[in-house]
Amino acid sequence: MLKKRKLNELEGKDVSAIDDEIGTANKDLEQQWEATRQELVSKYKLDDLSALSYDSDPHTMWKQWKHKLLLLVRQKMQPSIPTMCHQKKR
Repeated sequence: MLKKRKLNELEGKDVSAIDDEIGTANKDLEQQWEATRQELVSKYKLDDLSALSYDSDPHTMWKQWKHKLLLLVRQKMQPSIPTMCHQKKR
């Protein structure tokens, strides 16, 4: 029912107007993403900004970002994290 109502709303609209709305929404998402990226990069003192880029597919983007961010944070923090081997030797 909801889909049918949504289609009826779209029938009267110009295709270019719909494209403009989608473009605006995508631009807003990209700006939010960039702000989030800068915040995380700043928070974790990451140097590799290129590893964390915007992708138009949100699912893929978040999945890749999470993986890359965790790798970068681990690399950055690795010297300060003691391992079990170090604790046993003491």
